[in-house]
Amino acid sequence: MSYINPYMLAALVAAAIPVILHLLNLQKVEKMEFSSIMLIKEIRKSRFRKLRIRQFLLMLIRLLTIVFLVLAFAGPYFRDISGKGSGMRKTGLIIIDTSYSVNAVNNSPGFKETAERTVGNIISLFSSSDNVVKQYAYVSTGDSSVPEHRPDLNSIIRTAGEQNPGNVPDEVYVVTDMQKINFEDNPDIASGKLSDTRFYFLDVSSPVTGNVSVNNVFVETRIPNPGNTIRLRTAVKNDGAGTVSGIRLKLFAGGMLKSETLIDLKPGERKETELEFIPDNTGLVTCRTEIGGMSPNDNALKEDDSFSFGIFIPEKINIGILKGSSADTRYITAVFDAANAKFGTAGRVYDYTQITSASYISKYDALFIAGYDSKSPADYDSLKSFLDKGKGVFVFPSDNYSGELLKKTGSVIFGGKTAAGKELKLSGIRPYEPLFEGMFRGKSGTDDISQPVRVSAIYEIMAGSNAYPLLSAASIPLLVLDRTNYGAVIVSSLPADETMSDFVKNEIFAPLVLRSAVYLSFNGLYQNKNSNFINHDTLESVTAKAGGDFLKDVLGKSGIKNYDVIGGSDAGNLEMIVNGNRKGKSVWIYAVIVALLLVVSELLAVRKLYRNRD
Repeated sequence: MSYINPYMLAALVAAAIPVILHLLNLQKVEKMEFSSIMLIKEIRKSRFRKLRIRQFLLMLIRLLTIVFLVLAFAGPYFRDISGKGSGMRKTGLIIIDTSYSVNAVNNSPGFKETAERTVGNIISLFSSSDNVVKQYAYVSTGDSSVPEHRPDLNSIIRTAGEQNPGNVPDEVYVVTDMQKINFEDNPDIASGKLSDTRFYFLDVSSPVTGNVSVNNVFVETRIPNPGNTIRLRTAVKNDGAGTVSGIRLKLFAGGMLKSETLIDLKPGERKETELEFIPDNTGLVTCRTEIGGMSPNDNALKEDDSFSFGIFIPEKINIGILKGSSADTRYITAVFDAANAKFGTAGRVYDYTQITSASYISKYDALFIAGYDSKSPADYDSLKSFLDKGKGVFVFPSDNYSGELLKKTGSVIFGGKTAAGKELKLSGIRPYEPLFEGMFRGKSGTDDISQPVRVSAIYEIMAGSNAYPLLSAASIPLLVLDRTNYGAVIVSSLPADETMSDFVKNEIFAPLVLRSAVYLSFNGLYQNKNSNFINHDTLESVTAKAGGDFLKDVLGKSGIKNYDVIGGSDAGNLEMIVNGNRKGKSVWIYAVIVALLLVVSELLAVRKLYRNRD
């Protein structure tokens, strides 16, 4: 886009002078005497034709000379940014990067101080009639109250295009630390309405040497049990170019230091370290892992040195034990009583009640069925409703059990009893099932359990399409998990007493009952309780800056053609750069050169013309 002073163009009327002179010159007739009239006519035709052509070219040269001299004084230039002259009303958008990567401790002076001073300098480039908008660009941390304006290129393009519909900014100033990660996503194509917008990327930060961050925390214990060990994995990354040794990784739970270890990281290395603790409290336990022990040269950012999260451990589990008339539940209750005794005066975490009717089971968090069977539609409806709420049931048969209730609520079918009369080795365990998680650490490395079960008889239970064995006794399924309903159903092929086996005295029985209580109540009690607290954006921890060639390629792909990257020694030249862009590229000097060439051409033409006349 070009611009010319319209008032100076009025001087183009002077271009009519050569035309007028040319027309006046045509009226002059030079008298000559010849001896032959025929010869005169032929000579006159040929000479006048050549003379008119030369005079026309001379007139054209003079006309163009005047035109280009007028253009030179009119001050023409190409305008490639704001779409307006420097004296016209302009719209500016200032985007200020406030993501935490700008807070590097080895920046001197600080980014915020420099950024505010730079913003002041930018505002001073506009007049009081101009429209200037400041927009702070945040990094989202999951907090819905934080605006969605980010310092990445896509957000900058979107913000520039949507800031004021119908009146796009003439100039966009991005005050940032030029973090490379903010330019690495595939850029949106800048719309055509931004084609005249000039972008300024102002790097006002100092180089960052290195940074170490806590990337994430993974709670390995998927179903935390009261009083039991919680296992975690913490991911720590070194984004610097040098090896960092002696990084102190600490784990806090409930405000107390629970574990710590030292780690070393090579350049660019991301390492996951296991930590574990036994919580002192129940409910939502606030936890935090953090790193320390590094110099600012190795760890420029403090905002990413910790990661907070929450683990919900049930304060009380309301358990219903629905038993048949001849069922013996004392082994189940003994397990709960022993676990409650560990918590002392803290109360009954496993708060169980023995019942003989399925009418009011909805008030419990988990249900244990011991020998209870029924063909009642009302019992079926109660159990189905209980499972539809996401709650779980553990079914132990009695010595004489048909499993009619299970046929209507799941896909597990009870078959007949098989006489055994021998010890059966337990095997086929699925150690990665949440129910068994961590139960068998310290074993020989196999999935086998060293203590066998002496069995006099065992039920054959068949798993349908939505069920599968969790544990077997020899080749016979001992525990089957049924997922037909939203809630889970665990079915045992042995009773919870000694009528058919000594399973209740096996080493896995007590932890199995306790874990089942927590596991079966998980959906009801844990829903929306485990919290991933608002944490830092891990991408902000990567402090590498965007280089010239990289930035040129990305901006080219985005459709942004008019831009300047200003930083370092160029920062003091902001006013000169902006004013130069506003005025555009002057072309008056080219008009002067053309005019001079035309003057020389005229002199040569006149000289040749009159020499020929002589």
